[in-house]
Amino acid sequence: MTKARLFAVPLGTPYPAAFVDGFLDRFAGSDPALAARATIIVNSGSMARAIKAAFSDRGPLLIPKIIPVSAIETLIPEHNAPEAINPIRLRLELAQLTAKRIEADPGLMPGSTAFDVSGALMRLLGEMASEAVAPADLAALDVGDHSAHWQRNLEFITLVDTFLQTGIAPESEARQRQVVDALIERWHLNPPDAPIVIAGSTGSRGTTRRLIEAVARLGQGHVVLPGFDGTLP
Repeated sequence: MTKARLFAVPLGTPYPAAFVDGFLDRFAGSDPALAARATIIVNSGSMARAIKAAFSDRGPLLIPKIIPVSAIETLIPEHNAPEAINPIRLRLELAQLTAKRIEADPGLMPGSTAFDVSGALMRLLGEMASEAVAPADLAALDVGDHSAHWQRNLEFITLVDTFLQTGIAPESEARQRQVVDALIERWHLNPPDAPIVIAGSTGSRGTTRRLIEAVARLGQGHVVLPGFDGTLP
């Protein structure tokens, strides 16, 4: 590893072992307490367990804090974001809303599709929250010849957004974005005094990508990408 903030494990290389080797090499010669105080944010619980096991394989070490990105709020305990709505409840609520909309206009689609449509709406809401896209942004799109079909889709999206704005608990992706934004603001006002490392994530979700960008800008931030092909332009 060099002194740059962006690193990568080569394509085809077992990530956990390579990451730990690079981490130990990066902090070799520095105060052991500095590496032990680091926080490593990984893409999943299974990756967290694999990296902990790789550290253990290196013998007696002070293992840094390792958390999945889904537990990022542990880094900002003072943030009082309300709990996300139960996904089963959200799916049922959306199914009821969809059924009512179809009932009001049977020509939209068969009533039997309401539950399937609610699942698609849940996934769309999650992506919109992760990418910070509001229904108004979608309404402003120029869809040309597909405007009539798109308008029907917007009716469902607006209906769901209205439902979420009624004070009910936030959707899980929306809540995660709130937490990440609060953490980034905290780092801006009070930069962490220990290394922060993002490991194993490519930032395919907008919220995670925002977190990765923030960590890369930190004075002691490191981002280690997985499966990187250095021969590509």
